[in-house]
This record gives sequence, structure tokens and C-alpha cells, in this order.
Amino acid sequence: MGLHWFHAMDAEGETPISRAAKSGHPALMELMLRQEQDDSPEQGSGDTLLQRAAYWGLEKAVKKLLATGADPKECDRRGESPLHKAARRGHEDAVQALVENGADVNSADSLGLTTLHWVALNGRRDVAELLLDSGADVNMRSDFTGGLTPLAVAKLMGYDELAELFGTRGGTY
Repeated sequence: MGLHWFHAMDAEGETPISRAAKSGHPALMELMLRQEQDDSPEQGSGDTLLQRAAYWGLEKAVKKLLATGADPKECDRRGESPLHKAARRGHEDAVQALVENGADVNSADSLGLTTLHWVALNGRRDVAELLLDSGADVNMRSDFTGGLTPLAVAKLMGYDELAELFGTRGGTY
């Protein structure tokens, strides 16, 4: 399947999975390991073509599918929308196309994770800014993570600049 988003090394030589391991919050690491299994195509998650195109960041395919009537709000069996998949993987162009076509920036998946929670896990400031500019609620909490907000997740993960961004946009712990 290729390299998962949580194994991608940042400028400091860290990966989201290594940051989660150091966070002292085991639910974050569990979440990533669970996601690796759930993202496997063999799991039959009920993904639509739009969801798979968003997951892989295929912007042109995302736009074409949306233009032909694909629903940007349709969720798979885990409650994930195409926007969740694109945001988790850090595909800014696919996120932009989905947002421009009515994707709900505040929808939560079955674990209560919003797109901003996923961005807080992968440290993508560019995607966070896009979502915030599109009305994403910076203070939504996830039950799975013990009620953490995106700001708290970013801080636990060691993404201080991202946590600061969330704070400047009204984010709280």
C-alpha cells in the first residue's frame, strides 16, 4: 500500500507515529495503528470512488467526481467523509476541492475526530489554515482521545506552531 502518512518524516526528523509515542497519550498512537489497518483496501470499508480519490490526493479525479454528482458528505462505515481522508493524508488540493463543493468541515467520524483532529495528528499547518478559513470549529472534542481539542492534540504531538495557530484562532485545551 505504500508509506502511510504517519511514517512521513518532518524537518525535525520526527514522524507523527514517533511523536504520538512520545506524547504520553497512548490513545493517539493506538489511533494511528488502528487507522493503518482500517485504511487497508482489503478491509472493505465501503469507500466510494470519491473517498478513494480523496485518500490518494487525486485532485483532478476529486473535481471530476464532484462535478458529476458525487456527494462530498457521504461517509464510509467508519463515519469518515472524503474530507477526513484527504485531511488525514495532508492533500491540500483535494481538501480545497471538497470544501469548495460543500464538504462539512466540522463533521466527526465514528471516533469523534474532525478534520482538524486529523490535521493536528499529522502536523499540516497548510491544511489546518484552509479548514479554519472554511469555518472549521477549533474547539470540537473527541471522546476517543479523552475529550482533546485539536489544539491539545497538536501540543501533545509536539507541533508547537500548529498549536499556536489553533490558539490564535480561539482554540482552547
